Amino acid sequence: MKNIVFVLGEYYPNFSAVGKCAYRVASELAVDNSVKVICLKSSAKEKRKEIFNNQMIIRANTNEYGIREKLADKAKNSPKYKKIFYKTLYNIFRAQKAMQLLFSKTTINKEKVNAFYKSLTEIQDEIDIIIPCCFPMESVIASILYKKTHSKVKLVPYLFDPFTESLSLHRLQLNKIIKRKNHLNLEKEMLKYADKVIVMKHLYSFFTKNFDYDDKIIPAEHPLLSNQCNGNNYDGALRFVYTGIFHSKVRHPKLFLQLMDYALKEMSAELNIY
Repeated sequence: MKNIVFVLGEYYPNFSAVGKCAYRVASELAVDNSVKVICLKSSAKEKRKEIFNNQMIIRANTNEYGIREKLADKAKNSPKYKKIFYKTLYNIFRAQKAMQLLFSKTTINKEKVNAFYKSLTEIQDEIDIIIPCCFPMESVIASILYKKTHSKVKLVPYLFDPFTESLSLHRLQLNKIIKRKNHLNLEKEMLKYADKVIVMKHLYSFFTKNFDYDDKIIPAEHPLLSNQCNGNNYDGALRFVYTGIFHSKVRHPKLFLQLMDYALKEMSAELNIY
């Protein structure tokens, strides 16, 4: 039995997309291993520690998130004029943090890194494997810091999203270009300390092009590890379901909608978009 620790963003009960993918893997590993998941709190009401599906969930928190949640709550529940006041404070606080990140050397939230690292050091059992999942990249940075002082631990980052090339993360094309060298250095350090790095197939060419660590990089698809389809329960019409985001630069909806518009005219079907 191995002691395996995942480090990631939002997890149970409010899963992020990465959290849901990691959950598939963690659930399988938890059958025969001790699995702990360090994640970020998505609500002040959530417990610091909790057992879920054979996994010990350890929730990290930051002062930034605590302030944002309090301001958002006051903006939601205060009388009219106070509501405007707190909503303004909330937006100013968000803008301030965004500007700090924008003008930093890297697009890394140090408070998140510290929160993840502190949670790792609080685990008393000897850790065999750490699997930090990106996004957020802060999970990877914190795990590298832990690896530097615990050389025996195996480090296996699991990358679902781009970091250096992410325009949505860096917000501005110019910001992405200015910080590119520093971000490449962070990913190079990750590869240096990692035993293996699992990357989504669409990220594989980026890593093989920019780094000389081909022996460490494992391309993978999204983890569909359970079969939840039971028979062909059709009632005469097909249902297509899209869940996720659209983005003008990352995932523009035009081609998809044109395709579906053509398809729906040729068959008895409907499209649901969430």
